[in-house]
Amino acid sequence: MTNKFFIKHVLPSMRGFDVVNLPSYLDRELNKKCIELLEFENESELKLKHEGFSFMNTFSLEFLGKIALKKHLGLEFKDDISNAKIDFDRSLNYNDNVYQLVFFDFDKIPKIQLNQINDSIFILRNNNQKFYICGKSDIETIKNNLSKEALNYSIYNEGFSGFIGFNKLEKINEMNYNFPLDTLKELHKPQMDILVNEFEKIQEEVIKINYKHKSFNVNKDKSVVDSKIQSIGFFSGAGGLDIGAQLAGSKVISSLDFDLDSVKTLKSNKYFNHTHHFHKDIKDIDASLYKEILKKNNPEKLILIGGPPCQPFSKAGYWKKHENRLGSDDPRNMIGNYLRLIEEIKPDGFVLENVESLLHPKNIEAVEKLEEAIEKLGYYHIKFRANSADFGIPQKRKRVFFIASKNKIEIEPEKTHGSDKEISIDNKLKPYERVIDWIGKYDMPKYSDDYDSTEGKYYEDLMAVPPGQNYIALTEKRGYPNPKFVAGKRYWSFLLKLHPLLPSWTVIASPGHWEGPFHWTGRRLRLKELAGIQTFPEDYNFEGSRRSIHKQIGNAVPPLMGKVVVEHLIKHI
Repeated sequence: MTNKFFIKHVLPSMRGFDVVNLPSYLDRELNKKCIELLEFENESELKLKHEGFSFMNTFSLEFLGKIALKKHLGLEFKDDISNAKIDFDRSLNYNDNVYQLVFFDFDKIPKIQLNQINDSIFILRNNNQKFYICGKSDIETIKNNLSKEALNYSIYNEGFSGFIGFNKLEKINEMNYNFPLDTLKELHKPQMDILVNEFEKIQEEVIKINYKHKSFNVNKDKSVVDSKIQSIGFFSGAGGLDIGAQLAGSKVISSLDFDLDSVKTLKSNKYFNHTHHFHKDIKDIDASLYKEILKKNNPEKLILIGGPPCQPFSKAGYWKKHENRLGSDDPRNMIGNYLRLIEEIKPDGFVLENVESLLHPKNIEAVEKLEEAIEKLGYYHIKFRANSADFGIPQKRKRVFFIASKNKIEIEPEKTHGSDKEISIDNKLKPYERVIDWIGKYDMPKYSDDYDSTEGKYYEDLMAVPPGQNYIALTEKRGYPNPKFVAGKRYWSFLLKLHPLLPSWTVIASPGHWEGPFHWTGRRLRLKELAGIQTFPEDYNFEGSRRSIHKQIGNAVPPLMGKVVVEHLIKHI
């Protein structure tokens, strides 16, 4: 008979979540590589089996024969067992795509020796991180001997579990401890009681992990209604670039979009009370539409902002057919119509945003023609390829911005955030934003809806994918047992999950049923979470059906990215 205690929780970095109920994860890839059961006197010895981790509790060491230790662990030790170094890493043989795990590496823990520990202590080292799960009587010992690297320390479940978190969370898994009774009876009764009681306490517990909620409320920000640097928005959508312009200090005096729900969204937000909103197609308007608006507002500096779709542009069809003009007979050619209005309105500068694939080699000729057209209109410009994560947005979202001014402009906006490696070279950079800080608040039942569920054909596969990875984690390439997928045969976003302590993957407008990013718990992202990832203000309102709102959010420029771009333009007009 076997006692099984299922402990559902997350190994946190202590800068993570609010009070949330975190379901467990199953990491079959790591579990497959776990160490075989240790043998002790022809019986199965205690095995603490984390799904993905496998380790022993230290107070059981004295019951293990030296032969078993040497045979199964390659353990080198002196007569005093407190000097033992147990390195499981040599037995696991993880590939480069799996986090290396070393347990009970006491040489790495200053001042903590085995003979100082009472009851039980489990030491996990995940790369440069260490997580401790300790008995109640060990709390003071650990607190007095912590490495200076530790960021935080907390006690849960009335003192049972202590965690020391470091820079970032590498793995989230289910803890599954199996104790054969024949082995447990070998333990001293007080130790066995502690073991059973402590594990029972933590069953189905809600884990509290701290995180810093990041957001802003535009409707409460300082108004820009008196600004003489003003903007006209085209292809405004839900208003991402328009919000960014106002955050940069430019009053948006007009917006335009062909989608009715998007226009309703703009009209429903007090932040644009001073803005004229047009529900029109850009091909049907000209500069006369803005004559009275410009006369009324009398800007000292005027900017046009927009992200036109580029279907024909990507094939260079417009430029080959219309060498000597800026307009286009192709009703889909929004870039041509945007340039036409720039020519008619003659602003001091403008922003043209588009997808990064615009710069694909197949579009070289088309992009060259676009840049020639910008120069013919009398503007200097830069072609700025940006990853939003480099500018403090909790999302890896690559876009290209043409930033143009009547004055000379040569330099690009300077990135503000970077990876650990980049920060080690340039200490002015900040760490990438963690997506949990922007959406953790919404992982509460009150924000749930019917769309959360991911039940269906690939549900089990989705739940098996570790956070921060996609279906490739379940392929032969990653050593997954009995793989049903082949790496490279699916879209990258298939079964793609967020990692809570990293920036999000790109939020898209119309994902397929099994396209991510999904929440790290395996559910779909909620609208509030999608908006948070895009850095829409917390108090921002959206109009339309769920599908329409999702599309509006996914098509938008992140407002904080828009702020970076428009601020840079303002410096050069």
